[in-house]
Amino acid sequence: MKALGYYAVVTGRSRKDDSIQSIREYEERFFRSSKLFKEGLVAAAQVTTRNLAMGVADCFWRMVRDTVEQQADAFKAMRFNLETEWKNTFPRSKSRGIMVSHLVPSLIAVELAAAPELVKVTHDHGEPSARWALVGARS
Repeated sequence: MKALGYYAVVTGRSRKDDSIQSIREYEERFFRSSKLFKEGLVAAAQVTTRNLAMGVADCFWRMVRDTVEQQADAFKAMRFNLETEWKNTFPRSKSRGIMVSHLVPSLIAVELAAAPELVKVTHDHGEPSARWALVGARS
């Protein structure tokens, strides 16, 4: 894997009775007075647990968006292929337009019904299992 960024954080002060808020305040004071920060070797966005959490969240939602866009493209391609197959199978059908307009929503409903199966895919199975659940099962 490739590192998307580097962050400096303070994880505690060796006191068992410290609250999260006191550690957070200590962390901010620590980095404000740090030579690395004052000399500009570490940017403000690279310090504190809060910035680390925001960086992870940004990366996560970027990955989600990319995955959703890929699935949308796959659905569009499948729809195009099914419509083309329908047109080639029934080239002279006068009611073809009506039939296709009824089939497309039902096909979309079938695909959306398969989406909850993704929840059952464990981390160990990864992307190949998810891809099989969405694409391979239809073949």
